[in-house]
Amino acid sequence: VEMWVEVFPMSDASRHPFVDISPPQTELFELRIVIWDAVNMVSMDTIGDGMNDLFISAHLYYRDSQNRLQETMHETDIHWRAQGGKGSFNYRLIFPDIELPMEDGAADSDLPRFVLKAWDRDVLDSNDLIGSVDINIRDMFRAGWKRLQEQQGRDEQIRTMSEEELKQAI
Repeated sequence: VEMWVEVFPMSDASRHPFVDISPPQTELFELRIVIWDAVNMVSMDTIGDGMNDLFISAHLYYRDSQNRLQETMHETDIHWRAQGGKGSFNYRLIFPDIELPMEDGAADSDLPRFVLKAWDRDVLDSNDLIGSVDINIRDMFRAGWKRLQEQQGRDEQIRTMSEEELKQAI
């Protein structure tokens, strides 16, 4: 239970304004990921001298403002016949319209999550998963939200400063 308790004698209550405890307004952010290279990729094909038809998928898992679990996924293009466990992409993946702050649910303490998966594309069969990595993006989102709030606070201070105060600040 999280609580905010204020107790005042009736005679003092009118002198203390209510503290606004409404949740903060959300802001839309954009997450940009650039995949440059992949190295040390295990070959999943038995034919073709250890080559993969390599691509990367990126998955963002989070809860939206209605507390529904969401997954957004993007893929790079395919590096056909990647040899020696290496692939080159220089590919940008964009996740637009991410609402911050994101709420942490007790059951979803690992959300939001960002997962990268390396795949070997198979034309006639299902794709082979080479490997994956789970990246804790929650702390990055919190830091971004905190920076935005700090900047908005500084902007508000500047808006309320007189011309003389602005000259002194410079």
